[in-house]
Amino acid sequence: MSDLFTEQTIGDFFAGLVKSQPDHPFIMYPDRGLTWTYADFDVRTDNMAKGLLAIGVKKGDHVGVWARNVPEWLTLMFATAKIGAVLVTINTNYKSHELEYVVRQSDMHTLAIVDGLRDVSYIDVVNDLVPELKQQPRGHLRSKRFPRLRNVIYLGQEKHRGMYTSTELFQLGDNWHDDALATAKSGLDRHDVINMQYTSGTTGFPKGVMLTHRNILNNGYYIGERQVLTKDDRLAHAAPRPHLVGVAAPGAVGPDAVGGQMVEPPVEAQLLPLVHRRRAGRRHAAAGDQAAVKGAQPAQAGALRKGGVRRPDGGLPRQGGAAVLGRADVHAAIQEHVESEARARLELGHAYPAADPLL
Repeated sequence: MSDLFTEQTIGDFFAGLVKSQPDHPFIMYPDRGLTWTYADFDVRTDNMAKGLLAIGVKKGDHVGVWARNVPEWLTLMFATAKIGAVLVTINTNYKSHELEYVVRQSDMHTLAIVDGLRDVSYIDVVNDLVPELKQQPRGHLRSKRFPRLRNVIYLGQEKHRGMYTSTELFQLGDNWHDDALATAKSGLDRHDVINMQYTSGTTGFPKGVMLTHRNILNNGYYIGERQVLTKDDRLAHAAPRPHLVGVAAPGAVGPDAVGGQMVEPPVEAQLLPLVHRRRAGRRHAAAGDQAAVKGAQPAQAGALRKGGVRRPDGGLPRQGGAAVLGRADVHAAIQEHVESEARARLELGHAYPAADPLL
């Protein structure tokens, strides 16, 4: 008998929450005016999962995601988990040679991308690495540089030569067979690998660390438990999703494990005003490390420090929340601000893939 919180797969566990609280909000994207309930998100991820099956993705195939925190990112994470594909998270700051290494080293079958980040066009990078995209029809990709790569998906509505759009993927899924998805789900085991996180490469070439349903879901639950998260809480997540905070707890599975709700602002947003506007009982915020140079303050921690901490009526928010920063060397001024003015305790998330995966 296991002493862990659960021995279910992520898909089965989420299905239980959908059954018990279908109309409870699951995630909100305030900048886009989007809110999905547990039932809404279940249908959405089922459709994307069927879309993936329709373009040939199956259990064990590696699906890379090179994207900012767009709504399709989290949808893709749950969709791949539902069919047993392995989500390979790719650092948004990667350049062409780094992307090439990960796509080849991970035996990537499908790559999902957005338009780009700052001055880097992901479209141009991918077209340079995979020139066959402009020469071959979708579904028939054969790349000389990446012999296992079969599909490229653009996470948006804009059409690019040789790439599926996420809209088309949802449409394919809406018309795909429900029994094919049921068959895929029935073949899953809690010990199946569903996520590959690459190390930073400080001691050598980056290595892909393999994580299972069991790893991620239990890690998410126990960190959520440490934060005393409940189903009535909202967790504001502003960390980049490709990092460990964004995949495990508190970024994705932590709120899910207790039936709570996530609020996902743009990564560059000032977080505290959002937390106060969207607060529900306890307040929780996850902020990621965006430091660009040695000694620089993490941008999200800076957003916490610079953001207003007053309620709309001018009063202070109630005590009891928590702010989680995705690095250990947090500037003292940030810590003091969070713990005194925001009246929330500061928790440090140490992201270490081999530790399964966030401490």
